Amino acid sequence: MDHPEGEWTGALSSFHHPCGGGEQGYFPGADDWTDWHTVSTEWTPGHVRFFVDGRETGHDTRGVPNSPLSWVMQNESALEGPGAAPGSSAQIDVTWVAAYAYGWK
Repeated sequence: MDHPEGEWTGALSSFHHPCGGGEQGYFPGADDWTDWHTVSTEWTPGHVRFFVDGRETGHDTRGVPNSPLSWVMQNESALEGPGAAPGSSAQIDVTWVAAYAYGWK
């Protein structure tokens, strides 16, 4: 699950990469990265939902993980085209994060 993801010059999107392979889910979200956005990923048994600014932008039921995952926040230099030049930098501002447990059985 990659949310949010996308080129800094493009749309803020979500991707669900199903466990076991298969076609990924692609869900466009906000039009750009230039404004503040609130993003959420809701992962429950058999479902993954993506939200941007309170609006559901994607829902997938294919290959949803049924065991714990790691959470990584990353800032990529490029998904398409050339990577960042040596010595360059980018900034992502995060004001709040939270994770809630679900009663896995």
